[in-house]
Amino acid sequence: MENSNMQFAGEETVMAPEPRKRPKFLKILCIISFAGLGFKFISGAIGLVATLLLSSRMSAFSQSEEMGRMMGLQGEDVMAKVNFLNIINNITVMVFSLVSLLGVFLMWKYKRSGFFVYTVSRIISLLVLIFVSIQTLNLMGSGTMGEVTTITTIVRTIGTVVLGIAFIIMYALNLKHLKPEEPVSHI
Repeated sequence: MENSNMQFAGEETVMAPEPRKRPKFLKILCIISFAGLGFKFISGAIGLVATLLLSSRMSAFSQSEEMGRMMGLQGEDVMAKVNFLNIINNITVMVFSLVSLLGVFLMWKYKRSGFFVYTVSRIISLLVLIFVSIQTLNLMGSGTMGEVTTITTIVRTIGTVVLGIAFIIMYALNLKHLKPEEPVSHI
């Protein structure tokens, strides 16, 4: 029986490079991001469907005389604008969750470009969230429901922005483990 690991005189043995050991901090960040962004995408999809269903029901309901008297023309207009903002927000959440997932996947593969894809995607997503939140607050006005909406919107927005910035900073701390891509030569 012949041993396949046997070295013969004059032959060079080439050792395969040992696989890189992924730093625990980067590994944990990526796993949390995969789960969180996947959940965020699903939440955006559910939110989009719910908003579209609510919009169609609200338009049918507002055509009734009773609803017209209760809401008035102004209330119907406000609801239409809030629904539009929710649609924009949910689409943004879905698109930028996928782009952020791409960035996390690239970082998982030790590619530095993943950090920049992730960072730009998260910043744009956070800016859209801030814009939509401000517009929603302006539309909702005051009153009991307005106060509840205001507090909820402010807490949600601040929490999301702080968490988003924290993840960008934590990924930046791991840049030393990520490789820049090799330039592509066009020969």
